[in-house]
Amino acid sequence: MKAFKLLLATTLLCMSANVWAASDDCSSPQQKIKLSQSDRSKLDNATALLSGAKFSEQTDPSGIEIDNIVDGSVYKTMGIQNRDIAIASNLGPIHELMDFLSVVSVLGKNKANCLVLLRNKQPWSIQYLSQ
Repeated sequence: MKAFKLLLATTLLCMSANVWAASDDCSSPQQKIKLSQSDRSKLDNATALLSGAKFSEQTDPSGIEIDNIVDGSVYKTMGIQNRDIAIASNLGPIHELMDFLSVVSVLGKNKANCLVLLRNKQPWSIQYLSQ
């Protein structure tokens, strides 16, 4: 619980400054999701990634809002919900769509394994594990 409070305080501080200090892990994720080989192969398909939802850049806080998620898209598998705002990963901050797509394309490949979102204006982290 103490680690979660520290993570939350750090996240809120970073959000207020619109920066994110990259970390190597997701120490207290609210959700853990196992990505199968099939799921990971979908992450390599740029067309599927772009057509699976609508995206808009946000400035306060900085990030990418994901909305109108298509049923059956990889975003559903990833645990992302409509109106989530992706703000960071363990690779660093997410400010624009290319940042988000770069992170998503390497999830579960031992490079990025954590995505930090704002869900209903509250920090929400998802750790991705390989099956």
